Amino acid sequence: MLSRLKIISFSKTNFEFYLIGVFLLLLNLNYFLDHNSPNLLLILLVPIVFVSIIFLFYKKEYLLYVLSFAVPLSLPLTLFNGANLNFPSELICVILSSYFCIRILIGYKIDWSFLKHPITLILIIDLVWLLITSSQSSMPDVSFKRFIIRFIYILSYYLFFYELFKLDFKYILIVFAIHCLGLIWPILNTFQHHFVLGFSPSIASKACWPFYNDHTIYGAVLVFFIPFLIYSAFYYKCKVYIKIGFMLLLVIFCLAAFLSFSRAALASLLISGIIFLIIKFKVKLIYFVIFALLFFASILVFQNSIIDYLDRSKFVSQKNDLGMHFKSVANVKTDVSNAERINRWICAMKMFKEKPIFGFGPGTYQFYYGQFQIRKNMSTISTFQGDKGHAHSEYLGYLSETGLFGFLNFLLLIGVIISTALRVIYQTKNNNIKNICLVVFLGLITFFIHGMFNGFIETDKMAMPVFVSIAAIVSIDIVDRKANKEKDVTKSNL
Repeated sequence: MLSRLKIISFSKTNFEFYLIGVFLLLLNLNYFLDHNSPNLLLILLVPIVFVSIIFLFYKKEYLLYVLSFAVPLSLPLTLFNGANLNFPSELICVILSSYFCIRILIGYKIDWSFLKHPITLILIIDLVWLLITSSQSSMPDVSFKRFIIRFIYILSYYLFFYELFKLDFKYILIVFAIHCLGLIWPILNTFQHHFVLGFSPSIASKACWPFYNDHTIYGAVLVFFIPFLIYSAFYYKCKVYIKIGFMLLLVIFCLAAFLSFSRAALASLLISGIIFLIIKFKVKLIYFVIFALLFFASILVFQNSIIDYLDRSKFVSQKNDLGMHFKSVANVKTDVSNAERINRWICAMKMFKEKPIFGFGPGTYQFYYGQFQIRKNMSTISTFQGDKGHAHSEYLGYLSETGLFGFLNFLLLIGVIISTALRVIYQTKNNNIKNICLVVFLGLITFFIHGMFNGFIETDKMAMPVFVSIAAIVSIDIVDRKANKEKDVTKSNL
């Protein structure tokens, strides 16, 4: 069996070291090879599959580590019929998913406590509904591809990482740290582009190529891990040189997040920080609700003044004026980015009204929103063909593509994730569990907030942090509840 594989000339430790070294070499080759040449890519494809299978049977957690490291470094590869694959991360996900399906066929049983967890059940419902809406889709071939991608992501990033995390919570921190290390090269590559092209918001979208196709997803990923880096740099007990390393990473990530010039990403990080303070100082929920109600009431009372201010705002993003770039968030008329985003939102709502039950089908927004545009809502970057991407919102994307039920199920998923994380944070008596759960939760908050303005869950660059973090919260919740039950049983026996 491969699980008992031994290499005579190497010790076990050396064998693992050489395997990881080979994979890192393959990742480097992936950056330099021509991705339009299938023959060249075979040089990578065969050894990556071989090494992945060895890892899968020999040391599964190492394959998950490699996947965590590879996601930020993966590059798009065009396959048959114009299909795209992020190589090699999505190839590894396909291998993991195939391995899982084979295990199920030969009688493997998934942990029952995991299967019946509310978050798992909601994700299963989400998959089932995606399958149903794909069958009713306006473009079934596109929708079924989107369903398969989501299925693979949930198996790879949710199920497999849950199995890793339930063994020991330290693996959560290890996976996060490895992912941050994988981001160093894309960050340095972006810094180099900024240096050559000029540190200006106008070139932010180009600077993060080829690893990230847009500065908004690049910024979203960076801020996702900043809460973890803050915890690791200042609160986590480790050796001094490791702590210094985390401090250096934190500085690099903060600078990179700022230079991403993603207003939504920085806003989501700010809100995540506010939520941290609310949790830290144990602000009662009733006070938070009162504040929220007063905030929305003030918007209603002063809506005319607010609308007048928004109408008069002339600040425009993507200019060589940093102050104007961030002030432009208030300009909803002449700022191209804001105007186009509102145009997409209006189109999403119209698409929902057109097909409120099943939506147009997963992945179909980009093909249909053009016909719902009206001239007065279009910006200078709008096209009559409507061929420029997503709804600029995870929430409205769900609404337009999967109908009302899919949208409500997505909101339910977010609500249950938040309630589960907060329950663990407030009720657990283990400080390590509390801190790890808090760090993961704050990262997810940046995604939930950012999801109001952009939609990235269908790309592995964002799907990996999100589903891995959800797996971390579920594993913490299950293990912590089991530990509390065992303590209660022990006390009752006494």
